[in-house]
Amino acid sequence: MDSDTALVFGGLGLDGTLNDVWEYRVVGKNWTRLHEGDFGTTTVAMVASANAASISPSARVGHSACVMSEDLYIFGGYSVESGNMNDIWVFNREAGTWSEIELDSASPVPAPRSGSSIVAPDPTGTVFILFGGDGKDDVWDFDVKTAVWTMLQGESVAVTSGGGRSVGLATVLTAVFLIFNI
Repeated sequence: MDSDTALVFGGLGLDGTLNDVWEYRVVGKNWTRLHEGDFGTTTVAMVASANAASISPSARVGHSACVMSEDLYIFGGYSVESGNMNDIWVFNREAGTWSEIELDSASPVPAPRSGSSIVAPDPTGTVFILFGGDGKDDVWDFDVKTAVWTMLQGESVAVTSGGGRSVGLATVLTAVFLIFNI
């Protein structure tokens, strides 16, 4: 994907939570809807009906997202129907379709959460890094090819607020970025 493009998934709209996908082009200053989603789905019956028609992540807020190899990956978030989640979905931009990534059942998995951050140190690679969410300060990496989570740093018992966490994440991400670029 070129550097003048941003992808946006879901969030909170006037009619409730959303699960649509939009692309914004800086150069043309225009928005394009890539996936319609369920438009403000607010009931379990509506979610079930919409998901039966088209496989896509449920409408949510507080999720985290990154782009790798031109596809959009989302992790977790919160929905009224499910509470905090720890699912992973990928939106294939070329096909315009969603698929849920089935996790390796033998590997550990981060707890469900909203408000986390994910970043892809190498946007052409296969790994993204997850940090925090819901007062957590753990760090994980996820390999999209093997569907395996690896804990890089567990919860810190010394940290009881958000203070200083972004500095710690910046240090960890810088170290990981350097490792990937050696």
